[in-house]
Amino acid sequence: MGLFIYVYLGFFREPSFIDNCFYRVLIGALILTLVVYAKGLKLPFTVSVWLSFLVMGIVGYVLSFFLISWGQLSINSGIDGNNANNYNDIGVLFS
Repeated sequence: MGLFIYVYLGFFREPSFIDNCFYRVLIGALILTLVVYAKGLKLPFTVSVWLSFLVMGIVGYVLSFFLISWGQLSINSGIDGNNANNYNDIGVLFS
């Protein structure tokens, strides 16, 4: 519920939804970094690990926030209602 309200408010103010997604991911990354350092751990400094983090971040967070925001703007509620009725059938089909 919170994401939908945040996206809705973000579209009717000056920053775009890409800015909103960026700031949500940035705040989460800063909090996680503080938790890592508070526990006395160190962040890895190899390029391969950071490339893995980048791919996971784009696929897991940035892409999902972007698709939710895009879907909220471009899919009307009638189509969404029809899709919601088919989720269980699709889950059974793929399982």
